[in-house]
Amino acid sequence: KPLMGLVMREFRGKVDGKVVAEKLMRAIEERLNEAP
Repeated sequence: KPLMGLVMREFRGKVDGKVVAEKLMRAIEERLNEAP
């Protein structure tokens, strides 16, 4: 049971990291699009 919680926490961390990376990439793309 504790192992399952550890796996879920690790998985959630990876998903959160991916979401943050996607938001960061989107923000960078918007900045580049704004530039003349």
